[in-house]
Amino acid sequence: MNALRATVRDHHRSNIDEAPPSLRFVMDDLTALETEFNEVEVDLRKKQLSVTTDSIELEGVSLGQFVIRLNWSHLGENRPYEVEAVEPNPAAGDSSVTHPHVHGNALCEGDGKFAIRSALEAGRLLDFFLLVRQILETYNPSSAYVRIKDWEGVSCVDCGCTTDRDESSSCERCESDLCSDCVSNCSDCGRSSCSECRSVCHGCDADYCRRCLNDCDACGDAFCGECLTDGQCDNCRETLEEPDETLEPEVAKAAAPVTTDAEVHADGVGEVGLPA
Repeated sequence: MNALRATVRDHHRSNIDEAPPSLRFVMDDLTALETEFNEVEVDLRKKQLSVTTDSIELEGVSLGQFVIRLNWSHLGENRPYEVEAVEPNPAAGDSSVTHPHVHGNALCEGDGKFAIRSALEAGRLLDFFLLVRQILETYNPSSAYVRIKDWEGVSCVDCGCTTDRDESSSCERCESDLCSDCVSNCSDCGRSSCSECRSVCHGCDADYCRRCLNDCDACGDAFCGECLTDGQCDNCRETLEEPDETLEPEVAKAAAPVTTDAEVHADGVGEVGLPA
């Protein structure tokens, strides 16, 4: 403890105009740390003071316990501490991210940067560890290395499969996440789209985003520009150009002479049948 206090006093003397913390002050902080944390360890050989947090869970994702390890011989450096996961549950897309705000054992301090620096410069060990723990227990999506919703990977909106963020794509229409097997590019504008934002041309069966297809004026089905002529698909145009064969039998019937029963028996008029 004397070595820890001496280091704190030396660092304090070179950075702060106020009197350095007393041995009693340092001892009181160490005692308070044992109350705040289940595990507190002092390694005199490595000159490290470590505490272990309770298991941390953020928005339903269990991240486990973390060790906050302060190297008091490096107090004059920019970041004399590290944060290490005890049983890491890293992000699916980046194994070096064990917490939304921890990358490679380095904590993204965010708005707590100046408070942490002030606590270290003043030798307030308890405040330092409490500040770091508070950041670990807080989730800020705007400064996260990996968002919590993507922790287990990105869920494809079409098939529901989970894939790494680096291997995923997104629909350029609705911005939904897609896996590499489900993404499709429009044959006209080239933009990627999900199943909800794309359709198939009824003429060539190619994939198009819905904005690049037009309805046939006759049948109402969707077609690409290559499969429409004057607003109509080929099938509808051919149907309209062909003569209506169903009308020919009626025309032929109307042109044929009409035969009556009187005409059928005309040859027998004036003849009398004789008995044999």
